[in-house]
Amino acid sequence: MVARGHVNGLAQSSDRAELQGALAGLKWQRDHGCHLCLWLDNKFVADSTVPSHWEHLDLWDEVSQCLLELDGKTCLIPWGPFTSSGNCHGRSV
Repeated sequence: MVARGHVNGLAQSSDRAELQGALAGLKWQRDHGCHLCLWLDNKFVADSTVPSHWEHLDLWDEVSQCLLELDGKTCLIPWGPFTSSGNCHGRSV
């Protein structure tokens, strides 16, 4: 487990909670300097690495900053249920 807790901000939604969870994973990757496979089951987050809307812009700004700081590390983002095989086949960012 990388993070847990309440959803911050005024907008309380499942999309915001999922985005906050993804951001926690990206921050962990940045802080530990490792490759990451971030499994997502929320299509809003998986499809919106560069959002065309203003919803949850505070979190998207942090996501963008983390992605800029990957420093050569791989971040794969598959959408769908986690499989016990442990294989990570997703979109690379």
